[in-house]
Amino acid sequence: MSALARIEGRPAPAKAPAQPAMSSFGPAPSPSLSPSSDAGVETGQTASGRFIDGLEKAILTLLFVALLWQVGPQAAHQPLKVIFLVPNALVCALALSRRPARRISTAPADWLIALAASTAPLLLSVATGPAESTLWIGQGVMLAGMVIGLAATATLWRSFGVVPANRGIKRCGPYRLIRHPIYAGYALWQLGFVLSNPSWTNLSAFALAVTFQLWRIDREELLLRRDPVYADYAAKVRYRLVPNLF
Repeated sequence: MSALARIEGRPAPAKAPAQPAMSSFGPAPSPSLSPSSDAGVETGQTASGRFIDGLEKAILTLLFVALLWQVGPQAAHQPLKVIFLVPNALVCALALSRRPARRISTAPADWLIALAASTAPLLLSVATGPAESTLWIGQGVMLAGMVIGLAATATLWRSFGVVPANRGIKRCGPYRLIRHPIYAGYALWQLGFVLSNPSWTNLSAFALAVTFQLWRIDREELLLRRDPVYADYAAKVRYRLVPNLF
């Protein structure tokens, strides 16, 4: 109480609430999201959302056609590379019939990184003289990667996409062990291919693909962690690609 209030027996007047900080043009703006944490748009509810969803489906189809074009001439030399078309064909079919995303990124950087991660493996090529010492090891690693990719794709089912989006959170199957089992399967298959076809070109292409894939994972999780369900899932499943390691 102030001295005047104590003398007159009245309660002290309440303090006025603090006013927001003012700039020369009005109230200070609230913090906004940085471009690297783009909130995206909800698809299926707006024309722009439906357009973005359709654009991603078209891109995914073109990527699969490019994979067919690249794999065809190599069929006689690398049968497992043809077999790898199975999970990719499944991914393409499921993506074309998938459910609308709750939220999909509209950040240009996210689209470019996702496309780079998806196209970099197309740089892998069959070596003129595959190394016999690592051929069968590489074939085994490729097969393991394909199995992991198929299991993860079957679990994800109609929730697959190319760019960062939230189409629901999966917790079962291989997603109980790592948060990105499809990408783990891809990386393992690519490693097996490099072992079967050792060359500096293939090693460089593999390093490039892994680099963009790791960057892609970071961008995806920036969007997904906005969902409390995913944040809880990430707290329980700590590893992204390799159990107990990364």
